[in-house]
Amino acid sequence: EEVRDILKGDIKKLTSTIIAEMQREVENLNFEKAQILKERYQLIENFRTRSEVVSPTISNVDVFSIESDEKSAFINFLHITNGCINQAFTIEYKKRLDESDEELLTMGIVEMRERFNSNAREIILPFETEATFAGVTTITVPQKGEKRRLLSLSQLNVNQYRADRMKIEDKLNPEQ
Repeated sequence: EEVRDILKGDIKKLTSTIIAEMQREVENLNFEKAQILKERYQLIENFRTRSEVVSPTISNVDVFSIESDEKSAFINFLHITNGCINQAFTIEYKKRLDESDEELLTMGIVEMRERFNSNAREIILPFETEATFAGVTTITVPQKGEKRRLLSLSQLNVNQYRADRMKIEDKLNPEQ
């Protein structure tokens, strides 16, 4: 259960439990057990500080970015829990008609929120959209701050994914 909490990004609950157990052991003069709990707490805190990308107050938020060309669109998804990236995924859509980035991003948002069972009430996007999404109460287009950093990170991910796909395509089709 503790590992599941860590993977979900719910470290605050786990650290509170460990601190309470550590206090009980100290009160009962079980200093060896308290030291073991302290070391466990320090390991978890070390993990949290290395995996945290923004303030832990930013929680249960989905971040989406898009990069497209004439043939394809690449959409990156990040789910943030307690300031940490909990899930990340990039998808590629082949363009069939003249779909706009907004239309493609809307399709990607719906697909990824369903695929990952996201119930985030806020999503962060690179541009305004007229679309509405089930369960989403806030659509943010950040200009600065930590949410802008998250959007920039998502944009870096989608650009890297696109570059990697282009390298693979060039190796498979060197004449083009």
